[in-house]
Amino acid sequence: MKGIRPQALMCLMLSALAANNASAKCEYDISSEWADGFTASISITNSSENSLNGWQVAWQYSGDAQLSNGWNANISGINPYSASPLSWNSTIEPGASVSFGLQGSKADGAAAEIPLVSGTVCGTNSSSSSSSSSSSSSSSSSSSSSSGGELAIELQRVFPNLSFTRATGLFQAPGDNSRWYLLEKEGRVLWFDANDNNTATVNTYIDLSSAIDDASEGGMLGLAFHPDYQNNRQVFLSFTEPGGGEASMISTISRFTETSDGSQLESTTRLDIIRVNQPFNNHNGGNIAFGPDGFLYAAFGDGGAADPFDNSQNPNTLLGTFIRLDIDSAAPYAIPSDNPFVNGGGAPEVYAYGMRNPWRWSFDADTGELWAGDVGEGRFEEVDIILPGGNYGWKCREGNEITQNDCSTTGPYQAPIVDYGRSVGETVTGGYVYRGSEIPGLFGQYVFGDYTMGKIWRLVETNPGNYQMELLIDSTVWISHFAQANNRELLLVDYRGGGVYAILPGSSSSSSSSSSSTSSSSSSSSSSSSSSSTSSSSSSSSSSGGQGSMCNWYGWVLPVCKNTNLGWSNENEETCVGRDTCGDRIVN
Repeated sequence: MKGIRPQALMCLMLSALAANNASAKCEYDISSEWADGFTASISITNSSENSLNGWQVAWQYSGDAQLSNGWNANISGINPYSASPLSWNSTIEPGASVSFGLQGSKADGAAAEIPLVSGTVCGTNSSSSSSSSSSSSSSSSSSSSSSGGELAIELQRVFPNLSFTRATGLFQAPGDNSRWYLLEKEGRVLWFDANDNNTATVNTYIDLSSAIDDASEGGMLGLAFHPDYQNNRQVFLSFTEPGGGEASMISTISRFTETSDGSQLESTTRLDIIRVNQPFNNHNGGNIAFGPDGFLYAAFGDGGAADPFDNSQNPNTLLGTFIRLDIDSAAPYAIPSDNPFVNGGGAPEVYAYGMRNPWRWSFDADTGELWAGDVGEGRFEEVDIILPGGNYGWKCREGNEITQNDCSTTGPYQAPIVDYGRSVGETVTGGYVYRGSEIPGLFGQYVFGDYTMGKIWRLVETNPGNYQMELLIDSTVWISHFAQANNRELLLVDYRGGGVYAILPGSSSSSSSSSSSTSSSSSSSSSSSSSSSTSSSSSSSSSSGGQGSMCNWYGWVLPVCKNTNLGWSNENEETCVGRDTCGDRIVN
């Protein structure tokens, strides 16, 4: 992503008079611009006392500007352009507004043009605003281990000679303690020697980067070894591919088989198990795992963009759900006979629904319970135990709170085990129920974290079915994934810093350590964009203090500035938006 020139760091809006009976304010907003391109949005605000049913606006650039992309509207024409609504944003209630985004090219070095917007609904109100700021910075932080409650942990950098790019997962194969397999968002699966902490060698297991769409929250997102991997050498991958038509991208789960020497996955053995169209490029979920019943489980987000199609409350779609497949009885799969909707009422693949974006989840290695972290919209993150047929409430509920969204169902809804608000964290990363032996006081407790804030908690069951969050550590790590080794000990990967960390017993007097990083924007399970990073850290890393979030600027997801609250800026060679300017567009 190219940085914005300081003289172009502004947000300008213009509205135009249209025809009689005009009752809305139509605004053209330059979101950002760089040397040869720009993004913009047009918003239509109903300033009347009556609903507006249907709208259409038009505009024309007088210079060399040309549109290359648009979202949340039907864009037609070639200068002049016109826009009409999609099915879900055709009606504008009094005081409400709709907006759609634009991306285009312009003459190199020219200022982005602000065209006149016209339409039968557009009134005479007009407004303009501008803000500018510029700064550049690199960030560094120092941290010291800390403990929450009566139990302390510390994070120790392992395999210090290895650093990865946008790591999204870390796994061991059943029955094989000799390797770790790591996912990189761009589409690579790598492996390295698990028994040599000083190894500097990384091997490519498979590289699908040429086929994968890793925009926003897409990419290589999940891996699962077949339970009988030692005999059939089958490995399942979850990733996103380019879409077409109404699909922004396609969530794909495919099976691959290893080469005879076990060093690679053979790309020609690919068998697609299931493909799910994603209307937007965020909220893809993507985690996959085999349950203790031998069936393949997968989870998908609601499709993105605040679920305008009400996918999560519709069990007939696979968006916003957990699914459960029998991949051994038929190709590509069969439906388990006890799936909750096998006899109707929803898609037969669906195991549970009402999810927003279940980024990471896992089975308790002892009890088989399915624990999940579900990323929130703007107020609450939540942890759930997933039950067959359960409706987990989104977008009628966020955490335990009733939302202001239009709700098409009345429940009943499964309440989260716990939820937490924005004063505590920003983007939950589901973890594991700890079943290792290194930290006895943690045994049987669910361990999870927050991606952007670096915090790690445990859940303590105070009464049967009632849980309390206890902070274990506040770190500088961007936790994209917790990993469970075959010996049940826990590790995690740092999306931005590129390192792998082991979770070890600590004490409140653990020694201080420091880490420094310079990085670009990130990805999650909640909203993200591409980044590259370099990092160095000591063997133990933890911290105090939170980290930034992301801004969904009319469909363009980019970082929130750390050094300015107003306007736009350029930090670490990346465009960013001030927190106050982004306002209610802050996302995970």
